[in-house]
Amino acid sequence: MPTFRTHSLNNLAVYLKIVLTAVCLSSPLARAQYYDDPPEPPVPGAISKSDIVQFNFTMDGLDTRYTLQERIEQLGGKVASRLEQKFIDAGIAYPPNELAYVVFKDAKVLEVYAKGHNFNEWKFLHAYPVLKTSGDLGPKLKEGDAQVPEGLYEANAFNPNSKYHVALRLNYPNDFDRMMAKKEGRRSLGGDIMIHGNEVSIGCLAMGDQTAEDLFILSALVRTSLTKILISPTDFRVNPDFSLPKKPQWVKNLYQEIQSHLTQFKRS
Repeated sequence: MPTFRTHSLNNLAVYLKIVLTAVCLSSPLARAQYYDDPPEPPVPGAISKSDIVQFNFTMDGLDTRYTLQERIEQLGGKVASRLEQKFIDAGIAYPPNELAYVVFKDAKVLEVYAKGHNFNEWKFLHAYPVLKTSGDLGPKLKEGDAQVPEGLYEANAFNPNSKYHVALRLNYPNDFDRMMAKKEGRRSLGGDIMIHGNEVSIGCLAMGDQTAEDLFILSALVRTSLTKILISPTDFRVNPDFSLPKKPQWVKNLYQEIQSHLTQFKRS
């Protein structure tokens, strides 16, 4: 179990980390990219640090536009204060080295796990309620079906000016989604699936503004490691025999893969 300094020193370290991250993001090499409209879904393949981008699309009449750096400076201290004790309890320094968000659609829960710099196993931090989703259990198949995707994803962009406060974008469709769509002749798979604030969803995960801030800032501070996002129809750790009727074999294979990945995430 790591030792912890006094809270004042710990808070100073967190503040310095936030400031240094903001400075790095303002450099010419790391400066965020901007889009007036939602960007196209990401190209299949590995996601590198250079693929982490900032994009913006906002409600009409919203005058203030923030950079990612400004959002980190604005929200970072509040998020650190809210999460400090959870990291102390887990024995992990804040901010962590890696993050994983594990979502169970039937329970409407998002669990946060983290790895520290000296830990190889995931540590449970907190479970947040998902305030609003759309669609049914089962994978997303096409644009407009209002389904929340299911599978293994990563956060690949930040929106500090979302119409739903702040948002993380998933790399949906991923390689597996595209492969299955090609086999079945499906086109227009959709995209721009977000984890965002507010309580409105059309295929996204609406978390409420405060929770969205926590997830957004955490992911921004570990951006070089990315954020893993596992979305499952149910918690296979307690429902190992779960299945959906009348689904193709590839859905069963996907669920077996999700079930296998879930074994590394323990609530204890």
